[in-house]
Amino acid sequence: MIFTEEFLEELKAEPFEGTVQMIKIARNNFVAHSEGWTDHDYQVLLETFALIVEIVESQLLKIGNPNFSISGDRDQDCRQINKYLDALEKYCVSESSKLKVESFRSHFKNALGAGFAYEFSQGDLERVQSLINEIRELIATSTGLEKDHQRRLLARLEKLQSEMHKKVSDLDRFWGLIGDAGVVLGKLGNDAKPIVDRIKEVADIVWQTQSRSEELPSGTQIPLIADRSKDTKRYNPALNLAPFGRCNNWGQGNNSRAQRSPPTPHLAPPKRTKGVSVDLLSNPVQKAIRHRLF
Repeated sequence: MIFTEEFLEELKAEPFEGTVQMIKIARNNFVAHSEGWTDHDYQVLLETFALIVEIVESQLLKIGNPNFSISGDRDQDCRQINKYLDALEKYCVSESSKLKVESFRSHFKNALGAGFAYEFSQGDLERVQSLINEIRELIATSTGLEKDHQRRLLARLEKLQSEMHKKVSDLDRFWGLIGDAGVVLGKLGNDAKPIVDRIKEVADIVWQTQSRSEELPSGTQIPLIADRSKDTKRYNPALNLAPFGRCNNWGQGNNSRAQRSPPTPHLAPPKRTKGVSVDLLSNPVQKAIRHRLF
């Protein structure tokens, strides 16, 4: 296969840019200086087509499946898939550019003080960066985590660090570390303590920043961390973290910003186009890609 596990992880993290890269990888694998489509080109395009179908099925991109079927005629299929890749590349480049503009605008808005933002102190910002570096090192050298899980965690941490600024518009990626801590604890047991301790310290700093920005009373305790040692179904004393999620009383009060919660995206279920042949969806390449994406 021309698409590696590492590439699929990158694709899941950045679907638009990953899809553009997918198309480049496919075309770089065509037979050079060939006057027409070769059998090798055909196999490359079939694998790429199969991956596109799974990208749509897994809702990484909110687009419809290709509106043509695989006929088995090499030249015809290659022309159709290649034409579809041209349109898909144009769409993904456009959407990726829009996301970059939104990211730049959000950063500049926060930097200029034109919108609400959570602001870290310089010392806290440097400490969080240091802690995340330590977490990355511990995860990278851990022998108890599966390679795929290890790559996913490292990719998320790298993404988090790349988006860290003194002012940020939301803290969702930081709170996502709580869920990661629970999974790591479940897989590593007591060996997870160095990682969990650092994630807990990050959570403490993030909560201090959030409570200060939301103008909560000084000393307000973080609602996600509590002593629940008697609640054995909900609490693990080694982690000392309550299950992650918005508490029932989260955001109560007069502060409208405190009442906000991250929007839950609603994606319509993808429609499987009748044109996609059953043979393609059931072949070994398709099954392998589906297993690697989910």
